Amino acid sequence: MRVFMLEDDQRRVDYLANKVFGEEVTHTDSVSAAAEILRENEFELIMLDHDLTRDSQMVVDDAVESGRDLAKLMSLEKLSVDTPIIVHSLNEEGANLICDILEDTHSKVHRVDYFTLKFKYGLDGIQALLGDRKWESS
Repeated sequence: MRVFMLEDDQRRVDYLANKVFGEEVTHTDSVSAAAEILRENEFELIMLDHDLTRDSQMVVDDAVESGRDLAKLMSLEKLSVDTPIIVHSLNEEGANLICDILEDTHSKVHRVDYFTLKFKYGLDGIQALLGDRKWESS
């Protein structure tokens, strides 16, 4: 499964890459790098975090780069509009803002915080959440 993650916590990337999705996980913690990656590549799933630095944990601040900024670009440029998106941030306010930004242009946006994703869903649960698509873990 080709997965893109906007995520600043390498432990989360490693866990999801090794335990859930297999080897084909592309990730960055930079909004500008993420936008370039999404412009140039196609993915089967996109996962977005809101807080991209330890200093910005659980706050919504327009002066700090966040997943919200990538959501704005994705909406404006209509990037990956048919790709399922999971907003996995633990920052509830920030995650809800990302979903609100994407709701008009992206029809497959799901809000599932990281711990629920990790401990409840796994690959089978993610498949069920996203519909009938069947993926194989590498």
